[in-house]
Amino acid sequence: MDYDKFLKNLAKAYLVMIVFAIIFLLRGRPSRVKDYKLSEDITYSGEMDGKKFYGQGALLTKDGLYKGNFKDGLMEGDGVYIGDDYYYIRKGKDTYIKYNDGRIFRKDKDKWEQVDEKRED
Repeated sequence: MDYDKFLKNLAKAYLVMIVFAIIFLLRGRPSRVKDYKLSEDITYSGEMDGKKFYGQGALLTKDGLYKGNFKDGLMEGDGVYIGDDYYYIRKGKDTYIKYNDGRIFRKDKDKWEQVDEKRED
């Protein structure tokens, strides 16, 4: 390969790298927000990718608080929703509701089953 051909190929390689770097920089990195108001009653704190919730975050509503994972703006994976008198827990493939009075229910396919009796101690 002669020197001129080598320089042309090197220039093409640099051009391709510059284009990929520009695309990467324009896409941006996930950012972190605190107390981001979606409406009068809904606030989000956590990671965002563009304008979508992404990664770890907390969504506060007038009815309760969700802490957990988000992907593409939606709740996904593990998380806990804390209501006035219950906790809704998703961990792995298991989903539970735990009431403040001690009752615990586990979701099995499409129905809920009580897994722990109310304790009086």
